[in-house]
Amino acid sequence: MVSGGADSTCLMHVLAALHDGPLEVLTVDHGLRPAGAREAADVVAAARGLGLEAHVASLGMDPGPGAQERARALRLDAARPLAAARRLA
Repeated sequence: MVSGGADSTCLMHVLAALHDGPLEVLTVDHGLRPAGAREAADVVAAARGLGLEAHVASLGMDPGPGAQERARALRLDAARPLAAARRLA
């Protein structure tokens, strides 16, 4: 999972260079900020530039209390079936 921030983007580059097994990227647009869709598209472009398969999960979250916790749970809910279907887990 790559957020598009410096840490996860750096890790994506390092893993692409060093990892010898299957490697794909999932990025998430929570739907909470207008810039989220563009940021997700940027992650996909960067991943594909490294030769990686990339996926976007669009969550359409509602704002409100506990958004960080809900976002984390929804990200994992999106990642698990994708990883299983792609045999990455």
